[in-house]
Amino acid sequence: MSVIELENDPDKRRLEFWRSHLAEKEFDYVICSRQTLNPVLAVELDHDVPSRRTVTRDVVLTAAAQRAQFPLIRITAAASYKPELLRQKLIADYRLAKAGPLPSALA
Repeated sequence: MSVIELENDPDKRRLEFWRSHLAEKEFDYVICSRQTLNPVLAVELDHDVPSRRTVTRDVVLTAAAQRAQFPLIRITAAASYKPELLRQKLIADYRLAKAGPLPSALA
């Protein structure tokens, strides 16, 4: 299953551009609906010192998510997280990204 579906764009060059740039890319985590398992949002972990490859990957994933209007949340990478704080951040950032309430399946 693809998180971001590439629609048939009449501009074949643009469609091939996105296919080639997304072919080997993946999000760090994808949060899905409990009922349908449809993707709801993606999470990317940001590291203190990103490599050139990481920066390029991040730019491509961010652009693709924005183009698809798919919420992408960035979190600073850490050795561990407090689950409740992480949950609150995901909910708050999701609401900001979607400008709406969180689906009841995730609340």
